[in-house]
Amino acid sequence: MANPEYLAILKQGVKVWNKWRAENPEFVVDLSESQLISAKLSKANLKDVDLNLSNLSGANLSGANLSSTNLSGAKLVGANLINTKLTGASLYGTNFTNANLINAHLIASKSFAVFVENNRPPKNSDLHKAVNLYANFTRADLSGADLSESDLFGADFSYTNRCSVDLSNSNLRHSIFKKSNIKDIDLSDALIGYTIFADVDIRASLKSRKRYNILKSIDLTEISIF
Repeated sequence: MANPEYLAILKQGVKVWNKWRAENPEFVVDLSESQLISAKLSKANLKDVDLNLSNLSGANLSGANLSSTNLSGAKLVGANLINTKLTGASLYGTNFTNANLINAHLIASKSFAVFVENNRPPKNSDLHKAVNLYANFTRADLSGADLSESDLFGADFSYTNRCSVDLSNSNLRHSIFKKSNIKDIDLSDALIGYTIFADVDIRASLKSRKRYNILKSIDLTEISIF
Protein backbone atom coordinates (compact mmCIF):
# COMPACT_ATOMS: atom_id res chain seq x y z
CA MET A 1 0.00 0.00 0.00
CA ALA A 2 1.10 3.55 -0.70
CA ASN A 3 2.74 5.53 2.04
CA PRO A 4 0.19 8.33 2.81
CA GLU A 5 2.97 10.83 3.47
CA TYR A 6 4.61 10.25 0.09
CA LEU A 7 1.28 10.33 -1.70
CA ALA A 8 0.40 13.65 -0.09
CA ILE A 9 3.68 15.16 -1.32
CA LEU A 10 3.06 13.93 -4.85
CA LYS A 11 -0.39 15.49 -4.89
CA GLN A 12 1.17 18.89 -4.16
CA GLY A 13 2.48 18.95 -7.69
CA VAL A 14 5.50 17.90 -9.74
CA LYS A 15 7.64 20.86 -8.69
CA VAL A 16 7.24 20.08 -4.98
CA TRP A 17 7.64 16.36 -5.61
CA ASN A 18 10.83 16.64 -7.65
CA LYS A 19 12.37 18.98 -5.06
CA TRP A 20 11.55 16.50 -2.29
CA ARG A 21 13.01 13.60 -4.29
CA ALA A 22 16.21 15.56 -4.92
CA GLU A 23 16.56 16.30 -1.21
CA ASN A 24 15.77 12.73 -0.13
CA PRO A 25 17.38 10.40 -2.68
CA GLU A 26 17.87 7.67 -0.08
CA PHE A 27 14.14 7.15 0.56
CA VAL A 28 12.50 3.99 -0.79
CA VAL A 29 9.23 5.36 -2.14
CA ASP A 30 6.14 3.15 -1.95
CA LEU A 31 3.17 4.41 -3.97
CA SER A 32 1.75 0.98 -4.72
CA GLU A 33 -2.00 0.64 -5.27
CA SER A 34 -2.37 4.41 -5.62
CA GLN A 35 -5.33 5.98 -7.40
CA LEU A 36 -3.68 8.51 -9.70
CA ILE A 37 -6.29 8.71 -12.43
CA SER A 38 -5.69 11.69 -14.74
CA ALA A 39 -2.81 12.83 -12.55
CA LYS A 40 -0.61 15.63 -13.93
CA LEU A 41 2.83 14.06 -13.63
CA SER A 42 4.65 15.45 -16.66
CA LYS A 43 8.42 15.43 -16.06
CA ALA A 44 7.97 13.89 -12.62
CA ASN A 45 10.90 12.03 -11.09
CA LEU A 46 9.39 8.62 -10.37
CA LYS A 47 12.62 6.69 -10.71
CA ASP A 48 12.75 3.53 -8.55
CA VAL A 49 9.25 4.22 -7.19
CA ASP A 50 6.96 1.30 -6.40
CA LEU A 51 3.74 1.89 -8.37
CA ASN A 52 2.69 -1.74 -8.34
CA LEU A 53 -1.06 -2.16 -8.99
CA SER A 54 -1.57 1.60 -9.22
CA ASN A 55 -4.17 3.18 -11.47
CA LEU A 56 -2.58 5.83 -13.68
CA SER A 57 -5.26 5.78 -16.36
CA GLY A 58 -5.42 9.06 -18.26
CA ALA A 59 -2.38 10.39 -16.43
CA ASN A 60 0.01 12.80 -18.11
CA LEU A 61 3.43 11.21 -17.70
CA SER A 62 5.07 12.86 -20.70
CA GLY A 63 8.77 13.34 -20.14
CA ALA A 64 8.59 11.63 -16.75
CA ASN A 65 11.41 9.49 -15.41
CA LEU A 66 10.07 6.01 -14.66
CA SER A 67 13.43 4.26 -14.87
CA SER A 68 13.56 1.10 -12.74
CA THR A 69 10.03 1.86 -11.55
CA ASN A 70 7.79 -1.03 -10.54
CA LEU A 71 4.67 -0.73 -12.70
CA SER A 72 3.66 -4.38 -12.39
CA GLY A 73 -0.10 -4.75 -12.67
CA ALA A 74 -0.52 -1.00 -13.08
CA LYS A 75 -3.18 0.54 -15.32
CA LEU A 76 -2.00 3.20 -17.75
CA VAL A 77 -5.09 3.17 -19.94
CA GLY A 78 -5.06 6.25 -22.15
CA ALA A 79 -1.98 7.61 -20.41
CA ASN A 80 0.34 10.11 -22.07
CA LEU A 81 3.81 8.55 -22.13
CA ILE A 82 5.39 10.68 -24.85
CA ASN A 83 9.16 10.87 -24.31
CA THR A 84 8.79 8.98 -21.03
CA LYS A 85 11.83 7.10 -19.76
CA LEU A 86 10.93 3.53 -18.78
CA THR A 87 14.46 2.12 -18.86
CA GLY A 88 14.67 -0.98 -16.67
CA ALA A 89 11.07 -0.63 -15.49
CA SER A 90 9.12 -3.68 -14.35
CA LEU A 91 6.06 -3.98 -16.61
CA TYR A 92 4.65 -7.36 -15.64
CA GLY A 93 0.96 -7.31 -16.54
CA THR A 94 0.92 -3.56 -17.14
CA ASN A 95 -2.07 -2.31 -19.15
CA PHE A 96 -1.16 0.26 -21.85
CA THR A 97 -4.48 0.21 -23.71
CA ASN A 98 -4.84 3.43 -25.75
CA ALA A 99 -1.66 4.82 -24.21
CA ASN A 100 0.50 7.21 -26.23
CA LEU A 101 4.03 5.76 -26.32
CA ILE A 102 5.59 7.97 -28.97
CA ASN A 103 9.37 8.19 -28.40
CA ALA A 104 9.11 6.31 -25.11
CA HIS A 105 12.32 4.59 -23.98
CA LEU A 106 11.90 1.00 -22.76
CA ILE A 107 15.49 -0.19 -23.01
CA ALA A 108 16.02 -3.31 -20.88
CA SER A 109 12.52 -3.07 -19.45
CA LYS A 110 11.21 -6.27 -17.86
CA SER A 111 7.73 -7.12 -19.04
CA PHE A 112 5.42 -10.12 -19.04
CA ALA A 113 1.97 -10.14 -20.65
CA VAL A 114 2.10 -6.43 -21.38
CA PHE A 115 -1.23 -5.28 -22.81
CA VAL A 116 -1.06 -2.47 -25.36
CA GLU A 117 -4.13 -3.10 -27.49
CA ASN A 118 -5.29 -0.14 -29.61
CA ASN A 119 -2.51 2.08 -28.33
CA ARG A 120 -1.65 5.27 -30.14
CA PRO A 121 1.40 5.05 -32.38
CA PRO A 122 4.55 4.30 -30.35
CA LYS A 123 6.53 5.54 -33.36
CA ASN A 124 10.28 5.69 -32.91
CA SER A 125 9.98 3.93 -29.55
CA ASP A 126 13.27 2.42 -28.40
CA LEU A 127 12.64 -1.10 -27.12
CA HIS A 128 16.19 -2.26 -27.82
CA LYS A 129 17.09 -5.36 -25.77
CA ALA A 130 13.73 -5.27 -23.97
CA VAL A 131 12.20 -8.43 -22.51
CA ASN A 132 8.53 -8.58 -23.48
CA LEU A 133 7.36 -12.16 -22.93
CA TYR A 134 3.83 -12.73 -24.28
CA ALA A 135 3.46 -9.00 -24.89
CA ASN A 136 0.22 -7.98 -26.59
CA PHE A 137 0.86 -5.38 -29.31
CA THR A 138 -2.53 -5.89 -30.98
CA ARG A 139 -3.35 -3.00 -33.34
CA ALA A 140 -0.29 -1.09 -32.21
CA ASP A 141 1.57 1.18 -34.61
CA LEU A 142 5.25 0.37 -34.20
CA SER A 143 6.50 2.35 -37.18
CA GLY A 144 10.19 3.06 -36.84
CA ALA A 145 10.46 1.17 -33.55
CA ASP A 146 13.76 -0.48 -32.59
CA LEU A 147 13.00 -3.94 -31.21
CA SER A 148 16.36 -5.40 -32.11
CA GLU A 149 17.87 -7.99 -29.77
CA SER A 150 14.59 -8.17 -27.81
CA ASP A 151 13.03 -11.26 -26.29
CA LEU A 152 9.54 -11.26 -27.81
CA PHE A 153 8.69 -14.89 -27.12
CA GLY A 154 4.96 -15.43 -27.62
CA ALA A 155 4.26 -11.79 -28.49
CA ASP A 156 1.03 -11.03 -30.34
CA PHE A 157 1.49 -8.61 -33.25
CA SER A 158 -1.97 -9.13 -34.76
CA TYR A 159 -3.34 -6.26 -36.84
CA THR A 160 -0.27 -4.14 -36.15
CA ASN A 161 1.15 -1.47 -38.41
CA ARG A 162 4.83 -2.34 -38.42
CA CYS A 163 6.39 -0.61 -41.44
CA SER A 164 10.16 -0.15 -41.20
CA VAL A 165 10.63 -1.81 -37.81
CA ASP A 166 13.88 -3.44 -36.67
CA LEU A 167 13.46 -6.98 -35.32
CA SER A 168 16.98 -8.14 -36.07
CA ASN A 169 18.51 -10.62 -33.62
CA SER A 170 15.20 -10.86 -31.73
CA ASN A 171 13.51 -13.95 -30.33
CA LEU A 172 10.16 -14.28 -32.11
CA ARG A 173 9.48 -17.91 -31.22
CA HIS A 174 5.77 -18.65 -30.71
CA SER A 175 4.89 -15.10 -31.76
CA ILE A 176 1.72 -14.36 -33.74
CA PHE A 177 1.47 -12.15 -36.84
CA LYS A 178 -2.18 -12.13 -37.87
CA LYS A 179 -3.25 -9.64 -40.56
CA SER A 180 -0.20 -7.58 -39.69
CA ASN A 181 1.33 -4.95 -41.93
CA ILE A 182 4.93 -6.15 -41.86
CA LYS A 183 6.23 -4.33 -44.89
CA ASP A 184 9.95 -3.54 -44.92
CA ILE A 185 10.92 -5.06 -41.56
CA ASP A 186 14.38 -6.28 -40.64
CA LEU A 187 14.33 -9.91 -39.53
CA SER A 188 18.02 -10.58 -40.04
CA ASP A 189 19.38 -13.13 -37.56
CA ALA A 190 16.01 -13.28 -35.78
CA LEU A 191 14.89 -16.52 -34.13
CA ILE A 192 11.56 -17.54 -35.67
CA GLY A 193 10.26 -20.91 -34.53
CA TYR A 194 6.68 -22.09 -33.96
CA THR A 195 5.72 -18.64 -35.20
CA ILE A 196 2.36 -17.97 -36.83
CA PHE A 197 2.02 -15.77 -39.92
CA ALA A 198 -1.71 -15.65 -40.69
CA ASP A 199 -3.09 -13.63 -43.60
CA VAL A 200 0.02 -11.48 -43.95
CA ASP A 201 2.06 -10.46 -46.98
CA ILE A 202 5.81 -10.46 -46.36
CA ARG A 203 6.79 -10.34 -50.02
CA ALA A 204 7.55 -6.62 -49.93
CA SER A 205 10.01 -7.19 -47.10
CA LEU A 206 11.64 -10.11 -48.85
CA LYS A 207 12.10 -8.09 -52.04
CA SER A 208 13.23 -4.91 -50.33
CA ARG A 209 16.66 -3.80 -51.45
CA LYS A 210 17.04 -1.92 -48.20
CA ARG A 211 16.56 -5.15 -46.25
CA TYR A 212 18.73 -7.47 -48.34
CA ASN A 213 19.68 -9.45 -45.21
CA ILE A 214 16.02 -9.85 -44.22
CA LEU A 215 16.19 -13.64 -43.82
CA LYS A 216 19.85 -14.07 -43.04
CA SER A 217 20.46 -16.92 -40.60
CA ILE A 218 16.80 -17.14 -39.52
CA ASP A 219 15.57 -20.30 -37.79
CA LEU A 220 12.31 -21.19 -39.55
CA THR A 221 11.54 -24.24 -37.42
CA GLU A 222 7.86 -25.16 -37.37
CA ILE A 223 6.75 -21.86 -38.83
CA SER A 224 3.05 -21.59 -39.73
CA ILE A 225 2.09 -19.47 -42.71
CA PHE A 226 -1.53 -19.37 -43.86
